[in-house]
Amino acid sequence: MLNAENLNINAWAMILFTPSVVTIAGASKLLWSGNSGWWRLRIHGFMLMLLWLVIPSNLPGLLFSLTIVASGLVEVIGWKSFRASMPVAYGLKDILDAEGRTHRVLYVDCSCCGTTPSIKPLEGMGIMPYYSVCRSEEEQDHLIDVVKRFGASKIVFSGCVIESLPVNYLDSLRFLGCSVSTLNLSRLTTIRTDNDIVDCDLAMAWTRHPWSDSSAEKRCVAVIQDNDIHTIIYGEKIPFGLNIQPGEAWLSAPTDSLIEKIEKLGVNLTYTSN
Repeated sequence: MLNAENLNINAWAMILFTPSVVTIAGASKLLWSGNSGWWRLRIHGFMLMLLWLVIPSNLPGLLFSLTIVASGLVEVIGWKSFRASMPVAYGLKDILDAEGRTHRVLYVDCSCCGTTPSIKPLEGMGIMPYYSVCRSEEEQDHLIDVVKRFGASKIVFSGCVIESLPVNYLDSLRFLGCSVSTLNLSRLTTIRTDNDIVDCDLAMAWTRHPWSDSSAEKRCVAVIQDNDIHTIIYGEKIPFGLNIQPGEAWLSAPTDSLIEKIEKLGVNLTYTSN
């Protein structure tokens, strides 16, 4: 009688344990449609193993019945979690490009050992602050984990020089389907002495893909108007020794369409090159 009662208690404990794991994982946003297969395989496998250990081998019918009940209970309780959309972590949101493809862009707000200012990312961008991700292996590992876990398809570094990152690290990001770019803010902060960050704001505003050129142009025009800029100095690369004065701003590689819109504002345009 005691053995039967213990068997009954243990079996039901196993049946209730696995749905509770699904509930906790779903509530904590660890479980969603993108990784539901990974969770299903482990939850059902673990549950079957525990039932097989608890139920005597001379009761195969009971093992089969409880497995069906437990599996059904897991699927019913985890119905929403198994079909949930990707969690909005660190502000990451799905962004559609002009062709309707979904992208998730993460802004890596690295201070580069205190040399790079913190600026506001674009709407829909996730943001992850670091002190020196280009030098710290620990921070690089954390960033890789964030990219893998939340499906970031593009990383925009604040001031890090892409070439300064380890080649194998960049290869790992590409393997995860994540492209990389940089705003080069650590370089932009050296071209003026008045501590104005309008050049940094323009660099962020001019970020394209997955955003369209037209939306980026509107953002740039808004930054220029809001900061009363009277002269835009532009070129492919920041020339050595450039010194930006108040009322001026630097813009990297603007399109002809953006140049035309800036001219309509009555803003002077000066091209420069190395």
